[in-house]
Amino acid sequence: MNNGKQFDNAKFKQFCSNLKIHLCFATPVHSQSNGRVKAVNKIIKRTLKTKFDKTKDCWLELLQEVLWSYRTTFRPSIGETPFYLFFGAEAVVPVEIGQPSHRTRKVSLVTKNSAKGTLSPTKEGPYEVIKVCIPCTYQLRGSNNKPLPHPWNTNHLKYYYK
Repeated sequence: MNNGKQFDNAKFKQFCSNLKIHLCFATPVHSQSNGRVKAVNKIIKRTLKTKFDKTKDCWLELLQEVLWSYRTTFRPSIGETPFYLFFGAEAVVPVEIGQPSHRTRKVSLVTKNSAKGTLSPTKEGPYEVIKVCIPCTYQLRGSNNKPLPHPWNTNHLKYYYK
């Protein structure tokens, strides 16, 4: 994050603290010191280089296309696309509306199964986490003390408060 006054003030710091957001400021005018920014910039530069052949003057026109591609590409490290994390829904391009892609079909199936009726409960459980299979994926045990047959991703789980 840059060191602008809109980010580096007591009110904003308190806001972030309340939401358990860890602020991390970059060295002023030297974004290379921020490893995550450097990694993303490297991906964007590499993608831009592959997009244009001989004319290097058109990179600005291609930037929006490259950024869209980056934001809508699934990232295994976070288990989602950056677009989904920011907006809470997957990006759907007009082509996918008439002919759903695998990604949009998967979302539709999950939402279709969970919407049983207007007055039906939207959640099941509670379940107990008995094993972490891989990051963000858990094996659960039901109230009958039997493990569920398949592990569940954190996208489908919510904390249970008594």
